[in-house]
Amino acid sequence: MSKNVFITSLLAISLLTGCLIPESFNSEVTFKNDGAYTFQYSGTAVHGLAAMQIKKAGSLSSKEEKELQKFGSEILAKSPEFKKIEYQNNGRYTLNIDVDKKAGAPLKVLDTFNVYTDKNGLVSVYSSKMSDKTKAELSQLGISIKGTLIVKVPKNAEIISQNATNSSSFFGYYRSYTWKITNLNDQPILQFRLKK
Repeated sequence: MSKNVFITSLLAISLLTGCLIPESFNSEVTFKNDGAYTFQYSGTAVHGLAAMQIKKAGSLSSKEEKELQKFGSEILAKSPEFKKIEYQNNGRYTLNIDVDKKAGAPLKVLDTFNVYTDKNGLVSVYSSKMSDKTKAELSQLGISIKGTLIVKVPKNAEIISQNATNSSSFFGYYRSYTWKITNLNDQPILQFRLKK
């Protein structure tokens, strides 16, 4: 990929955060009794196009590095959900994301973390499923996804299904479910309904 094509492609997708892939992180989703919730993410993410360029060329040019820095400071920074964005070179960013959502509002962050409520009130918190092809491509690019996801639900939540690494209760106020994500095959999911 030429430098001009790289920059053109970067700008063409600059309005999409889906080009950022989480690498190392701590994230938390906290639900209230009425279904409103917050999502927080603290960690690093890699720009997929930059990772491809590094794989092909061995490194990024200074011009490409500046374009990636600009992508963070001028494009991502416009979103109120991004509380902190620091470019670390080699297509990597340090991010702090903080989102407040009303009950029933959907969420998709970094094309990975999802919250969805269906018409019957079933709330699903899950990570996007990746195809075997995508997993292979990420591995070839040297990208791994490792982190911790914590989901806190109030005591009026009826758990339908979950595959958490562990869970705990806190004085009857809420229950906490934790996933230790260590590879691309880990796919957290928790489904619940709030009792009236």
